[in-house]
Formats: sequence, structure tokens, C-alpha cells
Amino acid sequence: MANLRAISNVLKQLQVKKPELKEPLVPIRDWVQDPYYVGEGGVFKWNDGVPTGIYPYYQDFLCDLFEYENKYDMVVISGGIGGGKTSVGLYCFIRKLYEQSVYNNIQGRYGLMPTSPIVFLYFCAVSKFMAIRLGKQLREIIDTIPYFREKFPRDEHIDSELRFPNNVSVLFGTGEGDMIGNNVIASIIDEANFKGDATGDSGSLTEMQKMHHAVLSRQASRFSFGGKNYGMNIVISSATTSNSYTEYLFKKAQEDPRSKAINVRTWEVKPWAHKKERFYVFCGNEKYEPFVMDSPQKIESQLNLPVDHRKTLPEIVKELPQDIRRLVDEVPVDRKDDYERDIYLALRDISGVSVYAQGKLFQDKHVFDQCIDSSIPVLFSKNEFSIETNNDSPTNCIQYYLERSFVDPDRPRFIHIDLGLTNDATGIAC
Repeated sequence: MANLRAISNVLKQLQVKKPELKEPLVPIRDWVQDPYYVGEGGVFKWNDGVPTGIYPYYQDFLCDLFEYENKYDMVVISGGIGGGKTSVGLYCFIRKLYEQSVYNNIQGRYGLMPTSPIVFLYFCAVSKFMAIRLGKQLREIIDTIPYFREKFPRDEHIDSELRFPNNVSVLFGTGEGDMIGNNVIASIIDEANFKGDATGDSGSLTEMQKMHHAVLSRQASRFSFGGKNYGMNIVISSATTSNSYTEYLFKKAQEDPRSKAINVRTWEVKPWAHKKERFYVFCGNEKYEPFVMDSPQKIESQLNLPVDHRKTLPEIVKELPQDIRRLVDEVPVDRKDDYERDIYLALRDISGVSVYAQGKLFQDKHVFDQCIDSSIPVLFSKNEFSIETNNDSPTNCIQYYLERSFVDPDRPRFIHIDLGLTNDATGIAC
């Protein structure tokens, strides 16, 4: 009889229990400005001329994300360095944690047994060390927030993970194995373009796709019902190349109403730190290399387009063909030196633009440029040009771009390419 009673008690514990709302959910616009919920360090303010807290740019972003629960289930945050992408990702986790904390028997909302863990998973694609370091940052933020200390406290005896009441926890990892056996309601993949020592090539894209799809499929099996996904997935990375995984997701998100994608640029996040005056940069595509658009002559020669030299630069840029105009960025003049010094690096790190590389033999133009000996006389009038098939135009040939200083530009020349087998190296001689 005692055994039957014990079995009955166990079965009761395993039954799905109805969730109970402990207190109303605070609207995101109030929540994001209230030190009780985001801590004093999260409230935007100026301290002796220095801004601290969640910047207005990110407040608006969070208010859109959490306008109502589960408005989006996929979030892509890309862009330049130093824009606070990781920090806003952490506050996304904190808000999502808060949304779970206002319920008793939270597992019942998702048809799970009371003993089932609900896990927030933070991946850092670079290394386990970085994942742990970011976990420490999240822990330190949460420990300063009165709401979590008073109403949803973590177990302070454990630092390897963040363990909260109702079997809710935050775990940290670097790969697919870190999610096995867990009900992942929310995930962050940070620096998704840099898996291991990858630099955003197609190999890392495939690897990140595999890991990300594993997260999505596990989440869908546990937190999707009634045609709606109650989870949230956040992918964060600095820009690399146009065929990186974040760029792939960014483009895909443009067509999905359940996805939100932003490209972070420091002058939009911190407008007070930059001059208002702007200059133009062409970001490049598969045909034309990027360049600073500082004169009508340069626009004409670099893009092979007729330009009215009597017009101002803004007028010229405004009248460019739409497919070219959408690749023009306007950057604060205080960063112009960076673009003139290394435009590819500046596009990635400052503009947050993924440099076009798909289908090219050399995937990183910046690395290629480091191999050039500038003391050798230039052979061509342009650093890069395109030759098309089925085009008999006199300008559509290599000879057209040879420097006229050569005695015989029509003389045949031969190029030898030596491909390295054991190392990533290629030798070219003419």
C-alpha cells in the first residue's frame, strides 16, 4: 500500500500543472527605464558627461522586440565593433528571463512536466573561455538588479551556470554537445562568423548552420504549439564577408515577419560621439571595389559611369542607378582617415558592412593587398577591373587597362599561377 502511495505521489509530481501568473508583466517601455528591473547600471543617464546604461538606440530596439511576448523568434544583430551588440544581447536574455519569472509552474505554459528544466543557452563561437567570460558579465548584471535579488534570485553557491527558481537556468557553451538533454527556450550565438579560427568563409557557414539548426529543431519540439514558437534565438556577430553565416541570416530575415535584423553602426548608437558632417563611401560588390567617393572624377572612373561634373557630390550620388546607390554609405567625417587608410577593414569594423567575397579566388582583399610590393611600377591603370564574355567593346580587354608607358602594350604576356598544396598560399608571376 505504501508503495502504491509513493508511486501515486511521483505520478502527481510528473503531471503538467497549470501555470499561475504571480504578477502582471511590466510593459517593456516602462521596464527598460526602471532601475528595479534593469539595475542602476542599465538606466540610461549621463555621468559627468559620459553616457551609461542602455543607449536610446537599444531601448527602441528592445521595445520593438518585446512589444508583446514572442513578437519575434529570430533576432540577428550584426555590424561594426564597439557598438554594444553583445551587451544588448544580454539584456534580451534578462527580459526573457523576467517574462518566465512572473509565473508559478512556468513549465505548464509549454506542456512540460514540473521537473523539466527550462534553459537559456549562451554560445560563444570563438572559445569556451569567451563563453564563460560573457557568462560572468551576465551574472554581474543580474546581481545588481533588485527584482532578481528579491523575487527571482539565482543560486549564489553556483557560478558555472546561473540557476534560478522553478528549474530555470542559464548555461554557457561553444558547441552542439552543450545543448544535449536541455529544453532551450532562448539562445544566443555570439560572434557567429568566427567559429573556432574561422573568418567567415563557407566552411564556417556550414558549421554554424549545423549548430544553429540543432538549436532551432530542439526548441521547436519543446516550445512550439498552436503554430507559434515561444522561444527566442539571437545571432550576434561583427561583419566579415558577404557569404558569412550572419549575412546569410540577415538577408533571410528581411522576408520573415517573425525575424528582426539590425546592422549596428557606432554613429547611430552613439551619435553624440561623432561629427554630423558626412562623406560618401561605395561599399563594393562583385564587380566594383569599394572606394571613398570624394570627387566626381573618382566616381566616374571607379564605376564606369558618366557624371555631370557641374553638380555637387550629394546631387551626383542621389542620381546614381538604384543598384549602385543602395551600396553607398554615409559616414561621419571624423572617421574618414580610417577609410582612406584601409577601406576594407573600416567597412567591416566601422560601417559593419560584410565585404563582398563570394565566388572570388581571394576571399579577403585586405590580406591580398598586404602581399603587394608597392615599389614595383604599376602595370595597370586600375587596381581591379572586370572583363566580360560576349562583349566586343574596345574597353572590354586587358590591353585597355595597361599603362600606356609600356613600349609595346599589345605584346603577348604570360602568367604562371603556382597553387600551394600544404599551405594557403598562391604564387603569381607575369
